[in-house]
This record gives sequence, C-alpha cells and structure tokens, in this order.
Amino acid sequence: MAQTYQEMDAEAGAAAQRLWGGAFLDPIGKKVAAEFDAGNYEKAIEEANKFLAYAPEAYGGIQLNRGRAHFALYTSTGDTKHFTKARADFLYAIQNKPEDVWNRLLLADLYFAAKLGLEADREYSKALAMDPASLPALRGKAAAAYYARDMQGCVNAIKGVMAHPEYKKDNDAWYHLRLGQCYASLGDKANARQNFEKAVAMQPGWKASWVYMAFAKDGYTCKPAGRKSPEKPFDRYVHDLRAYQCPGGGAISLFTVEKEDPNLRDDGLFHETEFKRVVNQAGYPESLTYENARWYYDDAIFWLESARRRGKSIEMKARNEFLEVLNHALNIKDGVSRDRNALDYSILARYERAKLLLGHPDKQIKLLAWKEQAILSNIPAAEYAGKPVANNGADVKTRIIRGRVYSEVKNNERAAVAEFDAAIGILKSNYGKGAITADAQVMAEPYWRKGDALTKLGEVDKAAVAYADSLQINPINPDATAGLERLRISPQVSANSAASAKVYEIEMAARINETAARANKAYSTFQASTGSGRTLKQKCDATSTFYSALANERGKLISLGGNIAHGTKLREHYTNTLNSIDNAMKLANSGLSAC
Repeated sequence: MAQTYQEMDAEAGAAAQRLWGGAFLDPIGKKVAAEFDAGNYEKAIEEANKFLAYAPEAYGGIQLNRGRAHFALYTSTGDTKHFTKARADFLYAIQNKPEDVWNRLLLADLYFAAKLGLEADREYSKALAMDPASLPALRGKAAAAYYARDMQGCVNAIKGVMAHPEYKKDNDAWYHLRLGQCYASLGDKANARQNFEKAVAMQPGWKASWVYMAFAKDGYTCKPAGRKSPEKPFDRYVHDLRAYQCPGGGAISLFTVEKEDPNLRDDGLFHETEFKRVVNQAGYPESLTYENARWYYDDAIFWLESARRRGKSIEMKARNEFLEVLNHALNIKDGVSRDRNALDYSILARYERAKLLLGHPDKQIKLLAWKEQAILSNIPAAEYAGKPVANNGADVKTRIIRGRVYSEVKNNERAAVAEFDAAIGILKSNYGKGAITADAQVMAEPYWRKGDALTKLGEVDKAAVAYADSLQINPINPDATAGLERLRISPQVSANSAASAKVYEIEMAARINETAARANKAYSTFQASTGSGRTLKQKCDATSTFYSALANERGKLISLGGNIAHGTKLREHYTNTLNSIDNAMKLANSGLSAC
C-alpha cells in the first residue's frame, strides 16, 4: 500500500528539518564565514550552497555571505554572473527583512561598484530613510548622488558626513572636490570655488586635474554643444561638461572623453551608464521581475542541458550551482505570468529543482522533492487554466513528482503507476490528446515513466503499450527508447522469444521514427533558411547543412537495417523511410550544383 500523502508530508518535513538542525547547519555556517574572511570567495559560495541549494527559502548570515562572496568576485573579475547572483541574494534578504539597513547598503554598494549611479543613489537614500545617522549610507550617498544628477542630495550627504560624530576627517580633499562639483552644478559658483580651493590646498597635485582646471575655465556653466567639438581631449572635456550642465544634460553621450584621463575613468564610466539608461529607458528596477526569472531559468537550463549532453553524472558542486540559480528564479514573486502564452518561470524552476533533488544520492535530500510537489499542488487552477502544459502544467508536474518519489525513494511502483495515470488523465482532459506540439516532451513524460514502473513490476505488455504511447506523442524520445531497450533485456521478456520479438519491433520502429522526425526537423530548418530575401550564399550554406544532416541520419538508419528481417512490415517502414531520405538528399545535391 502507498503511504498516504499526510504520511509522506511528515517524512518530507522531517527531512527538511534535518537541514535546519544545528548539527548540520552550524558547521556549514562557520565554514562559509571562515572561507569568506580568508578571501576564498569561490569556496565560500560552494560551502554556502551545501545548505542553501536545499533550503531556497533561507535568508540571513549564510545567504548574505554568499552574496558578499559573489560581490567580491564581481569586483575582481567583472563577470556579470556574479553581479546578478549577488543582486538576487541581497534583494531576497531585503524582501524577507526589509527593516535591516545593512541589506540595503550591500545592494547599494553592489550598484555603485557596477557604475550604476542612479540605482546606487536610490538604495543609499532608502538606507538613510531607515537610519538617517548611518555613516556608510551618508558616504555612499555622497559618492553616488552626483552621478544620479541629485546635486542637492550630494551637498546634503557630504555635509552630513562632515558633521557626523564618527567622521575622522579622512579624505577631506575628495569630499571638498565632490562638494565643489555639486555646488557648481547647482550654479553656486562661490561655494564651488571655496571647496575646490580647499581640495587643492589639501592635495596640491589636484591643481593639475581636469576637474579643477575645467572649473577654472568655467566648465560648469551651461553652454549647448555646437556641431563641432574641440579636438584636444581636455578642451573637448570642458566643451562636453558645459553642455552636460544644460537642462536635460543632452550631451551626456559625449562624456566618453573622460575615460582618456586615468583620473576620470570612473567618472566616464558612470556617465556612460547613465546616458545608456536615459536613452534606452532602461535600468535596474527596485525588485526582481519576470524578466529576471526568465534569465535565471534559461541560464540554469542551458548549463543543465549542456551537462546532460555530455552524458556524465552531474558533480555535486555543479548540481548545487544549478540549484542556486533555479532557487533565484522560483523566489521571484513575479515569476508567474497571467499571459497564457507566457512561461511561468517560478513553477518551471520548481519542477526542475525537484528533478535535481531526485537525482541526489542522499535519500533524505530526494524526499525534499515531495515538498516541491506539495507547493505546486496548492497553486490555484486559475494560474494554469488555458495555458499550454509546457508553460505551466503545475497539475501534471505535481503527479509526476509524486510518482517519481514513490518509485525512486519508496520503491513503491504500484503507487507510482497510479500517480502517472493521474497525470495522463489530466493531460487528456485538460490539455488534449497529445498531438505533436511544443508540449510533446512534457505530455510524453508520464507515459514513459509509467512504462518504467510497469517494467519493474514485470507487467511487460502494459509497459510496452506505455512506451509506444509516449513515442506516438513524441518520436524524438530517448527516454522511451531506452526504456524499451531495458524492457527487452528484462528477464520476463528475454526469456520469452515471442515477447522479446514484439518489444524489439516496437523499439526498432521507434528508432526509425526518431530518425524520420529529425530529418523532418532538418527540412523545416532548411525551408526557413532558404526563403525569399536570402542571398545565394545563404541558400547554399543552408543546403549544405541540410545535406550533411540528412547524411548523418541516413548513416544512423543504415546501421539499423542489418537487424531488421526482410518481408516484414517493419522492413517496409524502414525502406520507405530510407527512400524518403535518399530522395531528399538527391534534391539537396541538385540544389548544391548551382552553388
């Protein structure tokens, strides 16, 4: 008998509680902190994922240290994947603990490191709203406000720093230089001059800086840019700076000249980013969005599929990294779309997460997949009604996960078959009979999984039918084909020559159909690549690619021919498929003669 859902809920809950127990969690937390403090950021992330990969809802010290480690790697390598992961960690911490000013400061510092002045200024301002006396927030605002064009905020923040009881009068010259820039941009030349002179008095070398010399040439007065800009870099800088001070700052695109001077490279990058944001009407919103969920999901699937194509088992470190990215996708509140044609990334990510959990060697971790189906089963039907199953399918995915847990964790194949049958029933009633569509892979899955469970139960005839049904929905279906091969060599079939021949015939027909489906797919690609508007070279390249694909499929088909008896329906099917490919190759070859 299958354990009841309530009993399974209790088992999965106990498995999850094990993760949160001090004996498991405390050593990981200490390792993460130790590796981070030692500057071993990659190792800190690896250690953090040993817990966080299996506790996506977790936030706090371990999660923040992982985000800080990604932040450190981003600043040292410039790799944007670390920026996106750090941002996700910090935003999730803010989502769960919005009153913590340090969460907000970490996000602001990340934006500032990425030369995102507007976003950094926004987050420093929020931190100051929470704690007006925060010196780190005042310092951050003083640095970022200028690039966000918040000149009064810049002046107020610097004054706040200088009046702060913890201010040690460090780097006074920089504060006076920035204060001069902001006063000048506000049109207050007297205060601007006073602060510039204080800055160069403290740092005499700055008197030769472009910022100071531009002020001396009245570079902070609005003067619309003309058709021609000066050729000399410094004169061009003053010209651009004057135009930048005009209402709207329309000449910000010209500010790339700043990057020619090493002392102004950062300024140039900040201004360039701000220009792109204004022109493209883009930027980073205050929370993670549907587009972010898509990015995380697609990134995880790309690397997952790449790993699976290599045909090797996924190493634990990589598995945890995939889970890290999937967890970010499913934690985004806006990851589900009400558009029936749009993918629901938080649901799809949860399903992929469950599949990775079920591939884990630890049975306690496998059981966590049951928690994922419980969450999916509570999703209101309105969120998936009318959607293609591949875009959501939470009702179907719930049953598939349950069936897999019963089969792979509890070894209860009878209960697994019942769940796969439930999934098939939902497919038939809610999603149609399973024609070959974009949903084919999802719609075929419960059939071949049912075939696997029936094979283990020794019900070979029913297993063969399940595999055949799966292949009818999705001919390019290596899972069903592999299942048929396992069925053929199982003791119940291999000992019975008639049964073995029957299963072998189904398996060979499946392999022939798979070859034909790939050839048809290649033909569709070929047609799309040779339509009107294509150049002769493009058409020739597409024809050559098509011919090569057909030759490859023909080779696979020929390798099957020696094992198929003559005078049978299977042989006739094989011959017709081979002739079809040969005819297509002749036409392609004829097209190549014009190249």
